[in-house]
Amino acid sequence: ATENISGKADGQFITVTYPIPPELTRSKRRVNIKFMPHVGHRAGPVFSVRMIRTETSEG
Repeated sequence: ATENISGKADGQFITVTYPIPPELTRSKRRVNIKFMPHVGHRAGPVFSVRMIRTETSEG
């Protein structure tokens, strides 16, 4: 996914939710999440990451 936070709530925390397809996490004990900037840009600061299992992803 791509997120451009330029000019969004400057100086404030923002919450962004990304659904992760169940097939990427099924039967895994660990999942790596990587924040990669586009060439010539920086990835913004990340203060918290939380993964929540939904009923549909448990099946």
